[in-house]
Amino acid sequence: MKILSWNARGLGNPRALRHFRLLVSQQSPHVLFLIETRLNNNSLLRIRQSLNFSHGSEAPRIGLSGGLMLLWKDEIDVNLNTFGSYFFDCFMTTLIGQHFHFTTFYGSPVVQNRSDSWTLLRRLADVAPLQPWLIIGYFNEILSNRNKSRGTLCSKSQMNAFRSALDHCHLTDPPFQGDFYTWAKSRIAVNTLKQRLDWCFVNDAWTSYYSQPKVCHLEYFHSDHQAISVDLSNDSASQQHKRHNRFRFEKLWLSDPDSKTIISNCWQSDNSIDPVQSVLNNLDSCAQSLQSWHIKKYGRLKHNVAAAQKKVDTLNNSNPLTTETAVALKHNETILDDLLEQEDIYWQQRSRLDWMQLGDKNTKYFHSKASARKSNNKIASLITDHGTKVTSKSDMSMVIEFL
Repeated sequence: MKILSWNARGLGNPRALRHFRLLVSQQSPHVLFLIETRLNNNSLLRIRQSLNFSHGSEAPRIGLSGGLMLLWKDEIDVNLNTFGSYFFDCFMTTLIGQHFHFTTFYGSPVVQNRSDSWTLLRRLADVAPLQPWLIIGYFNEILSNRNKSRGTLCSKSQMNAFRSALDHCHLTDPPFQGDFYTWAKSRIAVNTLKQRLDWCFVNDAWTSYYSQPKVCHLEYFHSDHQAISVDLSNDSASQQHKRHNRFRFEKLWLSDPDSKTIISNCWQSDNSIDPVQSVLNNLDSCAQSLQSWHIKKYGRLKHNVAAAQKKVDTLNNSNPLTTETAVALKHNETILDDLLEQEDIYWQQRSRLDWMQLGDKNTKYFHSKASARKSNNKIASLITDHGTKVTSKSDMSMVIEFL
């Protein structure tokens, strides 16, 4: 079971939404905590449905800033205790039966109000002091100046107040993988300020019940904050059986002049005397040529997106960031943006929809439409002449052969 926390720094434009969907598609979280969405009130249903989350709760933005969302899948049981502009507090039961106190947290962006955040933290600890507790989010504070790269030294009193709150709650941060710092003031600036402001903590009771969670600092995904993932499951992903799809003519080919050339060439290439055999040969040749061309031109979109994301990740983690690296980072982010936009268009065309308004032009929505059509076209069972229902592929094949 995977939990994902991310300070999005605004999800109100198509570019941010594309990177957001890339993050979710790569990580496939069961629970998703979003910070600083800056979305209009009542955006929960739209975001929840576009990402295929069954449940969720929203803390509206204050003015034009802030805004929190907590989303979770059907297979996760969440009992929400209370929430506010800076937190969600609940009890959670996972797929494998883990039951624990779970809190998502947003430390006040105003330094003068930071003490109120630590008072809130102490009160949340009193909700279930004897139960395992996991808390994750953007705390907006460092524990020591070792959690900071460059810039002036931070106030000792502020760091002491943060450490004191964690000690009172018996919270510690588990080991993590990834970059040490989770926030960068300007990712494409040379010698930029970086700090570790996003954290995951567990209390002492956690280790008495469960093993340490697997925490990973991911990438920025066009925000100035890295996403944090927490894996609570040791189960390996199940391998899916790979199968070959039958030929389908794609709508987007109609707008590409290359497809017309390929079709014309294929229908002029066969010299069979038998006209029926000639038609069959041409159909087969045309299908193979179109599929091969499609894979080269469009079918590697997912691979290209992953490769572009990897380049951006590598450049983001360059230390130190030079002028040449900053230019390369900006260039590769532009390439990634273009690929994500192509992916939106591709899935919109595959969904057989002629408009892109619903779901904020979002790939997840159109992918779901295409997947739903695939599900509707699937034969789940057949009834034999004797009235017996068969469901396996081999049995259904035998029924069809004897028709």
